[in-house]
Order: sequence, then C-alpha cells, then structure tokens
Amino acid sequence: MATEFKLPELGENIESGDVVRVAVAKGDRVSEGQAVIELETDKAVIEVPSSVSGVVQEIKVKQGQKVKVGEVLFTLEGNGTGTKPAPKREAAKPEATPAAEVVKAPEPVKTTPAVSKAASSGKGGVLEFRLPSLGENIESGDVVRVAVKAGDSLSDGQTVIELETDKAVIEVPSTVTGVVKEVKVKQGQKLKVNDVIVTLEAGAVRSGADGEGCGARASSSSPGVSRGTAISA
Repeated sequence: MATEFKLPELGENIESGDVVRVAVAKGDRVSEGQAVIELETDKAVIEVPSSVSGVVQEIKVKQGQKVKVGEVLFTLEGNGTGTKPAPKREAAKPEATPAAEVVKAPEPVKTTPAVSKAASSGKGGVLEFRLPSLGENIESGDVVRVAVKAGDSLSDGQTVIELETDKAVIEVPSTVTGVVKEVKVKQGQKLKVNDVIVTLEAGAVRSGADGEGCGARASSSSPGVSRGTAISA
C-alpha cells in the first residue's frame, strides 16, 4: 500500500516554501528522520526529514516549486508511519541590509566563449560581447547599472554592467578590448545568458581622457552597493 508523505508544520506563521533541492529519487529507500527535501522559507533554508520509512514510489515536487503545508511531497511503498520530526533548521537568513552585495562574476567568465565576431568588412571587424555564464542555476538577471557608453574604450577585465540575480548583485567584466560602438542594454532590463550587451570595434582602442574616464566609471560602484561575497542560496 502506498503511503503519502506530506509537508509537515514548519513553524509559527510559516505556511509554504520553495523547494531548493530534492534529496531523494524514485526507487530510493527512505528511513525515518532522513532529509528528503531542502525548503527555503522567508525565514531560513530548512531540511525536511521524512516521518515514514519505505521505498520512494513517486516524487510529487521538483526544484523551484512552491509547496504548502499539507501538500504531498512523495509517495512510497512501506508500512512505516512514525511521528513527524520537526524540520531541521539549516541556515537562518541574515536580516536585510540597505546595501546589496556585489561580487565579481566567477573566473570561468573569462574562459566562456561569450564573444563572437560578427560579419564585418570594416578594418578590425565588429565584436559582440554577450552575457557570459554567471554560475550554477543562474540564467538571467536585471541590469542595475551600465558602466560604459558608445565611444568609450573597453579593456579586458573592465566592468561593463552591474547585474542583479536572485543570489547577488555582480559586476560583469569584459573579455574583449576595443571601442564601444553600441550599447544594447539599459538599466532595469532583464538579460539572459548569451544576450548581446555591447558591440565594439576591435583593435581601435582610444587613448587619453576618454579611456581614463571610462576606466574611472567602471571601477566605481553605484550608490548603496558594496563589494563582498555572493549570498549562497
């Protein structure tokens, strides 16, 4: 006979949460007290332990899904019912602070083939700088600040935009060098990985005041934003 395991009470005034990770798969043997999912509530990320024992028959939830107290998480074959252990509190969320956290995009950004050469007959050609991979399970973000404009000189490693993801505010550095021809994004716009951010003329780097000015803008943070480490999910 199949047994349903439902999301137990999570605590005072907590009625639902988002599934961060499903820790079991169909066919797995589950024992009482074993963590079966990780759930993010508005107070913390918690591990939800099983109150039953048996073999998982069907999983009813998936990562990213919102589940409510009393909702079926999975069914299993077995007779064990047990008592419902309290969910284990894994990591309390820090209280919100006025300043968002800013991190540099991870090193793999430098090696990601995020730049493609567009067809061009002009001297030096035209390059497109695209949004590189931002890390595991991060596919998009909102533009907080554009740090360059048309005509600016852009160097390798220079900040092009600041992007807010669901984990942190990050600075996206350039992997190319040249003069910005056209900025394809604006503040508040949602970007996906591989979207074109700017086009530039390769091999036509300006020197003097323009280049220095661009460098100063790229290195300054927007108001209320401080450098730090990313907030882990």
